[in-house]
Amino acid sequence: MPERSEILSRDYILSTFKKALEFSKADQTEIVLESEELSLTRFADSKITQNLTTADNKVVVRTIDGKRIGVSVSNSLDLDNIKQAIKAAQEISSVQTPDEQFVSLPQSPAALPVDAYKPLIFLRSIAPKLSAASMMSP
Repeated sequence: MPERSEILSRDYILSTFKKALEFSKADQTEIVLESEELSLTRFADSKITQNLTTADNKVVVRTIDGKRIGVSVSNSLDLDNIKQAIKAAQEISSVQTPDEQFVSLPQSPAALPVDAYKPLIFLRSIAPKLSAASMMSP
C-alpha cells in the first residue's frame, strides 16, 4: 500500500479493488472509494494560531445476495482490510430481510479522468502571505 502522503494512483486502486472483488462470493459486489483531504488555518491577531491538514479514505462495500443487501465501511486501502469489509457485508446481507423492490446495482460507464492535480500550486510559497499578515498586526 502506498504511504499516506503519496497520491493514490488510479492503477493501484483499480488493481486492489479487482483483487478484492475476486474474494467476494456475493451475486453482486460494489466497492466505492471516497477520498478527502481537508486543511484548516486559523488566524488571531493577524498571526497563524493553528494550521492542520488531515487526509482520510473511506471504502464502502455493498454486497447483494438475491435481494438481500449488506453494507460495510473501512478506512483502509489494504487488500486484507477490504476483504474483511466484503466478508462483513456478506454476513450482514445473510441476515437481512429481502428487499423485494431491489432489481440490481446500476451499470455505469467508466469514469472519465479528472485533471485535478496542478503542480504550479505546490510551487507557490506561503512566505509572502505570512509576511503580509505579520505586517498587519499592531
